[in-house]
Amino acid sequence: MNAPLSRERFAVLLEAYGAAPQRWPEAERAAALRLLDTDTLARQHWQQAQALDALLDTLPTPQPPTATALNAVFTRLPPANTSTTTSWAKALWLDLTGWRLTVPTFALALVAGFATGLWLQPNTTTTDTTFDWWQLSQLEDSHWTQLADTP
Repeated sequence: MNAPLSRERFAVLLEAYGAAPQRWPEAERAAALRLLDTDTLARQHWQQAQALDALLDTLPTPQPPTATALNAVFTRLPPANTSTTTSWAKALWLDLTGWRLTVPTFALALVAGFATGLWLQPNTTTTDTTFDWWQLSQLEDSHWTQLADTP
């Protein structure tokens, strides 16, 4: 990388890879070393990173857990859900999705529409013989004379 390295990128390199230049990416190593030689603020950040690396090196290396510890943890976990009561419902749902559900849904909607139409149709077999005065008031005069002439 021929372009100079910014202080922000150098800080990111220090946080990600530490103060040891051999751990830095090769493409940015030369530019980072040039920045380290020319910039005092970058050198201060590098010295702080060196101190942090030294502190981290004094800590003991964590050991992987033993089989006994793993068994103790796994025995305290709740059992996995192995119930088959919902498996048939899930299988039915997966089988009926898509185009296979279209025809039964259409048929059900058609039957429901017909049933609703038959159930809600007006009652046409009424035997109501009451006289409708409103309709009578809407008749023209010629109809009055016809009504008067009929016995």
